[in-house]
Amino acid sequence: MEQIKIFLDRFTQIEAQANYLRLKPNVKNYNNAYEQMNTFLIKELAGQMGLLKLEKLESEKFYNDYKDSEPFNTRKVYKISHYKHEKYKDVWVAYTSEINPFDDFNTMSESLFIIREGENYKIAKQYIYSSYSSDGNETSWEELQGDKCLTFSSLGGYVNSERYDEPLDDEESMKMYLEDL
Repeated sequence: MEQIKIFLDRFTQIEAQANYLRLKPNVKNYNNAYEQMNTFLIKELAGQMGLLKLEKLESEKFYNDYKDSEPFNTRKVYKISHYKHEKYKDVWVAYTSEINPFDDFNTMSESLFIIREGENYKIAKQYIYSSYSSDGNETSWEELQGDKCLTFSSLGGYVNSERYDEPLDDEESMKMYLEDL
């Protein structure tokens, strides 16, 4: 589990940097960070995590609007759970905040499914926790993008979890945080 946490820490740092550099008028620096971020993702997720490769600068107004932006905060990792999986053998689900969370607001917003691809770990699926789901439930995990064979229902046996920051500002998040799932 320690290796998964190290992988996630590296990813969230690069993700935050790429999102911040997106607001700066330097296509080369941004694209380098974007490409580096994509090395943490399976091919199907490249360009699917909120950022796209830039071919040219945005308008001057765009950069003026963001000229005083602070560097992005890394997403918070609340819990990582390890599961068995038929195709991948092992899958880890990281329950996180959204990108650039407020320092004083802790709520579980996303889950990232992590697999081993050869010798490397890769993010292979992304879910978002929604208060208004498409299936009529008040709250649920909504599938975004990634490997279609990775779903919460496709996860096999639960192995264990490690908990990190507590999502104290949301009762539903704390409930999920404390569950062994």
